[in-house]
Amino acid sequence: MSKTILIADSGSTKADWRLITPEAVESYATPGLNPYLHTDDGLFQEIDQNLQPKIHCPVDKIYFYGAGVANEEKAELLRQTLRRVFLSAQTVEAYSDLFGAARALCGTRAGIVCILGTGSNSCYYDGQTQVDHVPPCGYILGDEGSGAVLGRKLLSAFLKRALSTAAHQKLIEQHQLTKDEILEQVYKKPFPNRYLAGFAIFMRENLDDESIAKLIETGFEEFLDRNVVHYPQHKELPIHFTGSIAFYFKEPLEKILRQRQLQLGRIIQTPADDLAEFHRDREYVV
Repeated sequence: MSKTILIADSGSTKADWRLITPEAVESYATPGLNPYLHTDDGLFQEIDQNLQPKIHCPVDKIYFYGAGVANEEKAELLRQTLRRVFLSAQTVEAYSDLFGAARALCGTRAGIVCILGTGSNSCYYDGQTQVDHVPPCGYILGDEGSGAVLGRKLLSAFLKRALSTAAHQKLIEQHQLTKDEILEQVYKKPFPNRYLAGFAIFMRENLDDESIAKLIETGFEEFLDRNVVHYPQHKELPIHFTGSIAFYFKEPLEKILRQRQLQLGRIIQTPADDLAEFHRDREYVV
């Protein structure tokens, strides 16, 4: 009997789903599912209303990888919710987004796995399990190299008059930035990390500006210094990346790794397709 497999790669904002059958892989998108940000009923409603109507056949196995699946309690909450929606599922597993990135980037090979998106994260993966993990600590205490921290560096440099005149003026013209607006968004409005990360687009568009290029390179150096170098295997193994920041700032990221004489592995924007391939190979390829 053929198996139908459902896979999720979920952040807090968006979830990418892949429905795998022996014949094809179908793609879906829903709002993100984070057990720290949703109630039990909220998770159920999101899946039941936004995903379940799109699925045209019984699902046998579900593998969920997501932000906020940080412990067994949160993993069990996701498993129970998915079972409530997909009654036919015989296997339901839930893991962190970092473990999903490891499977997507490394498969069954060892490597250093890094996420550079709105936030950042990393681990040493031995080809089977996540063996070592330096905690990311969020954009206030950590998240080096992330969109939120790069945006924080940019706005700090703007306020402290450390940007080039051209970059300073462009920020004013394109975003109507003022000190009061920045402080309001960062200290009083919800989700300041998303606000800060939104300036990564401006940084990407102005990579040729030396003051901005330096902020990006410094951010990636800090990510390596405060995270990657603490894995004893980092000099021998490839260092892989996923996430929008790694993907769109590939050239400065590669430059920093070359300067450190570190082995660059793969860089992918999102893990969903590679996770689908990983599970399809395990289920259908002998």
